[in-house]
Amino acid sequence: MNLLWLNISIGLLVTLVLIIRNYSRKISAYFFSLLWEAILIKLLLSFLIPVCKNIINKCFVEAVDTASENLNWGIFENLNLKYIYVWMGIGFVLILLFFLNYWLLLKQIRKFRKDSSRYEEFENKLSNTYKANIKICDWIQSPLTFGFFRTTILMPISTLTMTEKEQHYLISHEKIHVKYRDSAWKMLAVLIAAIYWFNPFLWLLVKYFNQDLELRCDHKVITELGDNKWYAELLLKFAKKMHTSVYLLNGFGESIIKKRIVAVLNFEKEKNKHFFSSMFLFFFALMLLMIRMDSLMSIRDSIKKPQAVEINNIPKEENPLWNYRDLGIEYDNEKWFYQGREVGGLVDIGYCIYVDENSHNGIWLYVVRDGNNETKSLEEISEKDAWKRIEE
Repeated sequence: MNLLWLNISIGLLVTLVLIIRNYSRKISAYFFSLLWEAILIKLLLSFLIPVCKNIINKCFVEAVDTASENLNWGIFENLNLKYIYVWMGIGFVLILLFFLNYWLLLKQIRKFRKDSSRYEEFENKLSNTYKANIKICDWIQSPLTFGFFRTTILMPISTLTMTEKEQHYLISHEKIHVKYRDSAWKMLAVLIAAIYWFNPFLWLLVKYFNQDLELRCDHKVITELGDNKWYAELLLKFAKKMHTSVYLLNGFGESIIKKRIVAVLNFEKEKNKHFFSSMFLFFFALMLLMIRMDSLMSIRDSIKKPQAVEINNIPKEENPLWNYRDLGIEYDNEKWFYQGREVGGLVDIGYCIYVDENSHNGIWLYVVRDGNNETKSLEEISEKDAWKRIEE
């Protein structure tokens, strides 16, 4: 599997989910967040497993193919190193920009907290009542949840004048975000979008994933507390006034307010969609599994089977070049020769890739096979052409 195939497959899956999300009446709205999470995990593993395989080969495998300019594992298959560097460089810059934005926002929150000591008593009351770390901020319009390891619920100053029921519903909504670690999921979604920055479908995924997290929270709140009509009115009251979006925070008054209110008012119908939603989730998981990627087994195999062989590591009878003696390959004084010249590398597509890293002026040979796939002759080629043929 290469990078192009992975992104085409994920693009088709994202398109499928969006079509069903907008036109299906059989799938419950809060189920879509699970579909997005499944795609995010797939993309993360598709990136991490080949990277881990590379690290393991570099650290634990003594004989590694260092002459190739390509990595040939998973999404890095047939991808030149210079393109990988450009890809990773842009992704790294995007990640820095996202988290710089997040850090500046947290800094702004702390700055405003310095002048809000008069809310301390109210904060302690809320935190003790709802068993959560709750803070009051005087510059936000609706509740926010942020943090990765230590999550904080940030409430607007208007909370002080609310009824106890309103406070309870608002904080319950934010506690659902904390329970399901939605802030961490948002960070992961941004990280994945930055890694696969060239895929527009990933940016769509981030947008709709943020929306569906809110739909899931709404569903859980109504399941626990009921009174969906009153909750819908509360959503309208806290419909977000700002048009800016912070992808690393969870907010009660996020966008798609119309879709959220419709889902809340049709709560009883949403519950009856559980069977079809579960079936769709199952088949969606199967489709994800069909998108092949390097498995953990391939990492284990890469330790056992190095991609290139150094002549000092094994006896000559076990060296792969021993099988090409009939074509003129000779062994002398711990070196391999062809027509009196030292062999630096040999390529037999599908059978053998030999590299002598200690040879600086050795020739490279290409094994020519006939129509019956029998070895026919040896052709002298350049090292560059050798790796090019391997890629092709």
